[in-house]
Amino acid sequence: MSEIKTASALSDEVKDFLKRFKDANDDYKYIIQIDRLREYSSILINTKDFLETKLDIGLELYNELNLHPKEFLQAAERSVREIFSETRGGVIKFDVRIDEVERAPPIVNVLGNEHLNQIVTIKGMIISSSEIFLVPKQITYTCSNGHIFEIVNDSGYEIPKIYRCGIDTKCTSKSFSELPNRSVYTKHRLLSIKSDESFTFTDDELELDVTGDLTEVAQAGDRVKVTGIVVPILKNHRVRSSLVTLFIQKTDDVDLTISPEDEAVFREFPNQPDFYTRMINSIGPSIMGLKQIKESLLLQRIGSPDVLKNDGTKVRGWFNIGIFGDPSLAKTKLAEWEHANLIKTIFIMSKGATSTGLLLGLEEGADGRKRLRAGAMVLCRDDGLVCIDEFPRLNTEVIDGLYTTMDNGIASISKTGHVKSLKANTPILATGNAHTGEWNTSLNLQDNLAIPSTFLQRFDYTWILIDDFDPEKDSALADIILNDTCYQDDEKPHSSTTLSKYIKFVRRFNPALGDDVSEHLKKVYLELRKDSQARENGIAPRHLETLKRTTLAIARLHQKSYATVEDADKAIRVLRNMFKQRNISISEADTYVQRNLNKSLNILKTAGLAGLTADDLYQNVMEYGDSSAQQQARADLGLLKSWRENKKWREVIEALKRSPLINIVQRKPLTLSYDLNKGDITSY
Repeated sequence: MSEIKTASALSDEVKDFLKRFKDANDDYKYIIQIDRLREYSSILINTKDFLETKLDIGLELYNELNLHPKEFLQAAERSVREIFSETRGGVIKFDVRIDEVERAPPIVNVLGNEHLNQIVTIKGMIISSSEIFLVPKQITYTCSNGHIFEIVNDSGYEIPKIYRCGIDTKCTSKSFSELPNRSVYTKHRLLSIKSDESFTFTDDELELDVTGDLTEVAQAGDRVKVTGIVVPILKNHRVRSSLVTLFIQKTDDVDLTISPEDEAVFREFPNQPDFYTRMINSIGPSIMGLKQIKESLLLQRIGSPDVLKNDGTKVRGWFNIGIFGDPSLAKTKLAEWEHANLIKTIFIMSKGATSTGLLLGLEEGADGRKRLRAGAMVLCRDDGLVCIDEFPRLNTEVIDGLYTTMDNGIASISKTGHVKSLKANTPILATGNAHTGEWNTSLNLQDNLAIPSTFLQRFDYTWILIDDFDPEKDSALADIILNDTCYQDDEKPHSSTTLSKYIKFVRRFNPALGDDVSEHLKKVYLELRKDSQARENGIAPRHLETLKRTTLAIARLHQKSYATVEDADKAIRVLRNMFKQRNISISEADTYVQRNLNKSLNILKTAGLAGLTADDLYQNVMEYGDSSAQQQARADLGLLKSWRENKKWREVIEALKRSPLINIVQRKPLTLSYDLNKGDITSY
């Protein structure tokens, strides 16, 4: 270890560096910052400047910072004060900030004593915060005899007690009053940070002492990168580590930096022939089937833009999804997969869920101050997910607490002295069996779940899984269990990392609805409302909002600026499949996909077991029916025969591949045949 320089020598070296350092634009970077101190109240020293500068003293100062951080900060404060006095004149209150250092241990290691008095940079999530409070740094008093004296506080958060005059030892006054205008106070906020890798509220939390302009940077639920000096504190009669924070900044999602190479690849994704299928397969890839549900879960992760109305209110862009039904049908497994593979996902068992654990709560810190603790919905806001297993067994008070938050994305708390609201725009994935255990098909959704219909309307999709006997499905399931899931090369799932990166990438797109798409969705909704059984099952304007959200999410997935009628048709299909499980029908839309799907089914029905290749099927569709039908086919699909290049024909092929009436005879070239044993099913 090098010897500690004298305070004066170290200050002179720091001062020399700050005055002489030039950035890439040949500007005196730190002189400019110091000149603006009256406006910004802090100066940020970037440690990379020590390593990249041509000044000989750079590396030496970097080592001093890492070996003796407290002494370095004192020297930096002194040198900045002197430079400011020389250039601007007068005295200024400011803070010295350090952006990042190489020493970056896990939070759990910082809690020990191996990093005491060292400067470190850590990453994690803020899970609780105190109110801002003032700590005296220098207090000026006057005694009853008129003596004025100062007390410098370096012992903690409390005001030091004084018993005698501090300027005249012969003064016997025991009466003192503060001179506020001559005292110096510092703003403080105490934060608790946990590792990104864990969301459980165990004791491995590090306390951050945040001061000055940093007190407003982060709040509960934010992911941050923090640089500070590790110091010991007494907490619950034990000595633990705390971090005197020198810099704090919000960070992006964990380890999901999108490189230019990634972006170039992602922009080509929608042009891949089986893009949509591959994306759906990437959700729970080891779980057999459930493609309709996986599709909705994919779109839940993509989300749609929030819509701002003319009156200033917002319509949410996130989806809430429920998966309910009989036991042992992979409902929980889907939620567990999301928790294990996609970031910002919290998995909660309903038995241990509380309203404060999901939303906001107050706790008392070791210093006696109340702290606001963020619940799961706050921690996962913006692009995360909260999975609640055995949802029908939630306490009534928890459900009551979620009513508003599921729609407006705000978590609020109102207790004596503490009124706070935080953003909690987090989608919910709820799973569970019927309230009684077995699903009763003679009862409606709310009766099976024992949950009010007004609350269930907060869910965009509620899927019902029934364990009915199906030899073909059971045989396929047995093969999956015994031999693992198998996908064709062109439909293989993406890795969870690629999926997470792509989700992050496309969330920058904010597509809008065109008038034609809005009219199309309106027509479908009005037809849905005509069904008497639909009204009995609580079909409401919320389902039109669901169609809109789903359409925009599909457009966002495909990196579009405007949603198309084709996107709307996909959204209608997802909603139709969900309602079909509850015996509610949505009439088929007269779209180019539906028209040419029906033609293709009729053609394949007469083509025999050998089937037709996709190219031959296209040619048959073009020649199907009278001249008016053939003209409509050309207008619908265009004249490009290859389904891999013709996006509209590809949509029809994808619909055929999803249809239970169709067998895939072979993949290369793609050959389809009609399954005469399945009967007639027109939906896709």
